[in-house]
Amino acid sequence: MQRLMGLARSPKYVSISKCAWYCKSKTREVRLDRGIADAVYRISAKRPTYGAHRIATQVSRETGVRVNRKQIQRIYRKTGYTDPQKTKNDIIDTKRRLFKPEAPNRLWELDITYI
Repeated sequence: MQRLMGLARSPKYVSISKCAWYCKSKTREVRLDRGIADAVYRISAKRPTYGAHRIATQVSRETGVRVNRKQIQRIYRKTGYTDPQKTKNDIIDTKRRLFKPEAPNRLWELDITYI
């Protein structure tokens, strides 16, 4: 006589978790709004140091439509135009290249972050 195994024990028998036994993978298709994607590209090109939160705020102000941070990140992933953010040192180096002193002891710089 053959003994049947219940569903509660079946996943253990084949060495997988219950979650994997019952889980059905779903692919989620999300369409991008071209107007929002263009606004994201425009703002990120103009301000490369802005993160997803700040770009979401700026896009919301420009378009008048509420935009989520996750939506901005999804746009970045799908379109592939994520430029690496500039670090603080990159910004400081850029500013140093803007000012060319005419003579020694003419250009001074002060960092007041610790004051």
